[in-house]
Amino acid sequence: MKPIFTILLCFFALPFLNAQSSLWTDISEQSIMLAPGAEVAIPAKQYRTLALDYASFIQQVANAPLAFTAAAQHNPAEVELPLPDGTVEPFEVVESRIMAPELAEKYPHIKAYTAISKIHPFVSARFEVTNKGLTVGIRTPEGRFYIEPYASGQVRHYAFYSKKDVAPDAFTDASCGFNDQMHEEHFGEEPRNSNPEALSFRSFSGASLPLRTYRLAAACTGEFAQNQGGTMDDVLGAYATIINRLNEVLQTEGSVSMELVPNNDQLIHLNPGTDPFQNANEGLVLLGQIAGYLNGAIGLNSYDIGHIFTGGCTDVGGVAGGGVCTLNKGRAVTCFSSSNLVFTAQGTLAHEVGHQFSVGHSWSNCPGNMDQLSSANAYEPGSGTTIMSYAGACGNQNIAFRDPYYNVGSLEDLIGYSRMGTGATCGTETITENHEPEIQMPYESGFFIPISTPFELRATATDEDGDNLTYIWEQFDLGPVSPIGEPIGNAPLFRSFPPSANGNTRVFPRIDKIINNDPDNTEVLPTYSRDLTFQFVVRDNNVNHGSTIWQPVAFRSDETAGPFVVLTGNETGLSWTGGEYREVTWDVANTTNPRVNCQYVDVLLSVDGGFTYPYTLLEATPNDGSAFVDVPDLSTNDARIKIKASDNIFFDINDFDFAIEPATEPGYAMNVSPATFPLVCLPSEALSIEVSTTSILGFDSTLTLSLIGELPAGSSASFTSNTVTAGESAFLNLDIAPNQGRDTINLMVQAVIPGVDTSLREIRVITLSSDYSALEMLTPVDGQSGIVFSTDFSWQDVPSADRYDIQIATSPTFEESTIFEEASGLTDAAYQPAGFFEQNELYFWRIRPENDCGPGDYLEPSAFRTSTVDCVNNLPVDLPVTLSNNPGVRTSKIFITESGTISDINIDNLEIPYQTVNVLRVTVISPAGTRVVLFDQSCFGSPLLRASFDDEAPNSIACPPITTIPVKPHEPLTAFDGEDTFGEWTLEIEILQQGTGGGALEKWGLEFCAAVTPSSPTVIRNEILAVPPGGGNTITINELEVQDSVNTPQDIEYTIVTLPENGQLFRGGDLLSVGDKFTQQTINLFNLTYVHDGSDTDTDGFTFIVENPEGGWIPTQAFSIQIDEDATVGTFDQQLDQTLKVFPNPATDRLNVAFGQAVEGPVALRLINLQGQMLTQQAFNSVSRTLELDISQLPGGIYFLNVQTQQGTVSRKIAVQ
Repeated sequence: MKPIFTILLCFFALPFLNAQSSLWTDISEQSIMLAPGAEVAIPAKQYRTLALDYASFIQQVANAPLAFTAAAQHNPAEVELPLPDGTVEPFEVVESRIMAPELAEKYPHIKAYTAISKIHPFVSARFEVTNKGLTVGIRTPEGRFYIEPYASGQVRHYAFYSKKDVAPDAFTDASCGFNDQMHEEHFGEEPRNSNPEALSFRSFSGASLPLRTYRLAAACTGEFAQNQGGTMDDVLGAYATIINRLNEVLQTEGSVSMELVPNNDQLIHLNPGTDPFQNANEGLVLLGQIAGYLNGAIGLNSYDIGHIFTGGCTDVGGVAGGGVCTLNKGRAVTCFSSSNLVFTAQGTLAHEVGHQFSVGHSWSNCPGNMDQLSSANAYEPGSGTTIMSYAGACGNQNIAFRDPYYNVGSLEDLIGYSRMGTGATCGTETITENHEPEIQMPYESGFFIPISTPFELRATATDEDGDNLTYIWEQFDLGPVSPIGEPIGNAPLFRSFPPSANGNTRVFPRIDKIINNDPDNTEVLPTYSRDLTFQFVVRDNNVNHGSTIWQPVAFRSDETAGPFVVLTGNETGLSWTGGEYREVTWDVANTTNPRVNCQYVDVLLSVDGGFTYPYTLLEATPNDGSAFVDVPDLSTNDARIKIKASDNIFFDINDFDFAIEPATEPGYAMNVSPATFPLVCLPSEALSIEVSTTSILGFDSTLTLSLIGELPAGSSASFTSNTVTAGESAFLNLDIAPNQGRDTINLMVQAVIPGVDTSLREIRVITLSSDYSALEMLTPVDGQSGIVFSTDFSWQDVPSADRYDIQIATSPTFEESTIFEEASGLTDAAYQPAGFFEQNELYFWRIRPENDCGPGDYLEPSAFRTSTVDCVNNLPVDLPVTLSNNPGVRTSKIFITESGTISDINIDNLEIPYQTVNVLRVTVISPAGTRVVLFDQSCFGSPLLRASFDDEAPNSIACPPITTIPVKPHEPLTAFDGEDTFGEWTLEIEILQQGTGGGALEKWGLEFCAAVTPSSPTVIRNEILAVPPGGGNTITINELEVQDSVNTPQDIEYTIVTLPENGQLFRGGDLLSVGDKFTQQTINLFNLTYVHDGSDTDTDGFTFIVENPEGGWIPTQAFSIQIDEDATVGTFDQQLDQTLKVFPNPATDRLNVAFGQAVEGPVALRLINLQGQMLTQQAFNSVSRTLELDISQLPGGIYFLNVQTQQGTVSRKIAVQ
């Protein structure tokens, strides 16, 4: 191995306070003097050697507070740790909770710690102090780095190395033996791969996520103990590293932690010859022993999760066969085949613990291990690379090596199991102050991209705690087992890459692969139509109790579009010059089709070989394959052109770098921005377009600007200045008048230098009107009655609407519970419901127009009512009728004894089993000889005809002809209308061809129907109500009255369809809303009141419909309200005032109200206190006597008695003692 003394990482390029720590010193490897017997076993190919003042280091961390305590939050310890660039940084340190307090007290010299850099919060560390010295793991944005004793038997010298420099065989794992059968056996009742929104503990709105800690019982074989040194301190020191590094993963990924049980030292066996385990090098054999051993040694209720550590295994790398908190919670084995405890802890052990939390394998293809495929979790191509993968164990399906984080599919199971599944039934929960990040997802699922075309996903997230977020986009598709790079169906295409601070943007495939034209079978673009789903995963990287959230976006590739290809620059030797006006071309590849629907693209320029694109040459230029761009005046040999969809995620980059040379002659460049307005919703404010010019090599001539092209009538255009000097800018302001529908306006900005040059730049404006004023609902018309089964809905199509939404409901509220049927995105101005209406039911319908500018308002609803149909069914007495398989005619007859004129006839419950019905014609024949064919030789191969026939049915018969819903006959039954019902009716069945097995006519009926027309109420009075501004008035029978020849006022029911716009309606003291009801009795008893809102309005009103219990009704009516300062609020009943007597006054328990003469019509009595509150109310249809009011419950004081009749009101002041 060769040492390295400097590893420069750009992340650490910031200045630091001290170039060297008094604790840590870089030294040469040659200067290290070791005691006899010391062994050097560093797994890295290259490393850096350091000397540590160990005693001082231990002294600095000795008083580190325990994690999750107040001291840990407010007063952590501080220690310096070296970093890969040769510097040291101060870290805040707390003691990790890896042991129960009783165990930690017993072994105080074994400690584990968690640390965070004070300078770079993205940098964290885990380290342990044991009898073997110090072991450190440092996590940075640039990767993971480790510090370990340089040699055994000393604590002075250390090796510092990167994980990237570790030989692959140091952490290559064998398979684990966990399969779907084992998962089903132990987790069959657990939910798998829950939608994240369904996980109730995840709010996606910054909720606090508690830490869940489990009691871990970790046994070991004598073989494991001997590999660590053979003493209890050696083994517990190894445990400290293993559990601390395991918790680094679990706590950061899912706020889950492991803590060794108090008597865990009783589970450690130091001698292979005396331990209780057989075949310690066979993981599957140990799996069958460990649970029983743990339960016997410490008891089933003494731990939440169990495990056994052993040395290398010959059969598996590890295996788990039980779940946390279950009876089989102790069945798990990890084989430490490598001396590197950290890699095994964050690899194999984290993998097996994942299984114990119900997590399946994330790989999708691993030859030799396919019996362990987890089809519900196989989100990674090939071997996969995350913790639950088989990285390194899958032969030609391998992808690199395992990274210590969980795939999002694994996280769904792990977090779901620990919070909502069986894992939530044990362990302890610690409430933390950490909050989930919040995702801002810019995409709506359902769009399309072209095949074989790169694409880019980008999202953002925020965190109220200010945590350092990292991001990752992971594919979330499942499909058939496929060779890596050759997906079938929806099999995964793209590998997972570790989370990073800039991972919120991911290019597919990676940008270096694209610009180097270097295909990679771990990232392949779709080449056929398929589903594509990606999860945006956000980690807040809280080292003690991390939170991870995710949100999906789903789209599809379209094989009829793509590949989308930049054509310019796909040959070597291309060179541009600054100031030129150059054409850029690309292959549109049908990406403007209705699915991909990319109408505009952006043209970008890179000067660093395609990695970044600081120059936008064009925005939202039409996706027509060609555009002209102004070449910036610069010098580069590394130019690339990128063309990307303006409103989609796909793009392409030209294949080769090309040169841009500086301009050699004076001139100018001109640009208009924006050059395209893809959608301007009218009416709109004026559009402002910058016309900018650039002077090249001192060019200073004056340009005269003008606009070429035709604007819509009523529109105007003006420049802020008609002349500019090269290097200056002006603005073109366009004020576009509203029009109807969609329009494309093509204009040219012309710049002229007389006698020298003329430049033209195109402007395109797409306008769309949102004027839906011509929209009108046509059928069914408001007030239509007599509808049976269904009806067609239609409306006036308008140019500005691209689509419509329709709602049909049983209430004008259109609340979800009242919706009968609804549809959205209708492109035709008509709709046929799929369902059938109920009889004698009132329905409301409304439509809403919509275009790309958004939806308009729903039109006011129309109402219609269905019929009540009374039918008489007549049945034959000659059934069944046998039907042979030979051609011929058979009949069945019904004799109708009643005479009547036919207005509606149906054929009910026709049933003919026959092989096969497509050789039959079925006809009904009236006594007058009229023939109507019901069914005629349809549905080849069908063995049964079962249907009822009705002209009012919405659909014709379908195949197979078996339905319980009425269908239209082959010929209309209206041919019988007007004929007499009396006489013999015949059903004729013609067998027109040789059948295959015969059959029989088993059922049919003849049904005569008539619609029942209920009597409807009648509007007697609908007069204008006058109300003073800001005041109120009662709606009485003098303004609104409906009568019914059968029903009383209490049975006549009003339903509010639309509300007043400038006031409120009250029924008594209840505020009324759309869909609320009141009766005629409400009006008769003076309980319907309108209150104006005081706005500057002259009129108001509301609409209503009226129904009676039989189904009679009055369609939508409007009630008008006049806002008038001179309006009279109520009238005075002078005659009643002269005859009305109220006694005794003062009163105590009873108050008598004597009318001098009978009062016909409704009378209302109200008691009102001095605050204007109505305390009691009594209503009477008429009065001819003295009335007695009970006032015994009223407190003493002054009140007003208000008596209201049809003629007006009278008030009396009374005193209550």
